[in-house]
Amino acid sequence: MIASALVALVGLIGMVTTVMASLNECRREMAILRSVDARPRHVFALLISEASLLALMGITFGVFLYLVLLNTASPPLRDRNGLSSSLGCPM
Repeated sequence: MIASALVALVGLIGMVTTVMASLNECRREMAILRSVDARPRHVFALLISEASLLALMGITFGVFLYLVLLNTASPPLRDRNGLSSSLGCPM
């Protein structure tokens, strides 16, 4: 449990570091948009759409990776250990 908490903490620190590093670039982009008379609503919509697209891409990649790993790891686990995994609902 302590190890998983430390892994989560290190991951969180890594994400915060990445966001802080990209914040300066984001400020420059917003200043350029404001200089060409972009309204705050337009800038906000651009930020939300970028964040949504990144989240959707991350979810899609995560599900794809999960399915690939499940399909490649399932036969060896079943043959060696008798463990069975399926994509269905566990109910």
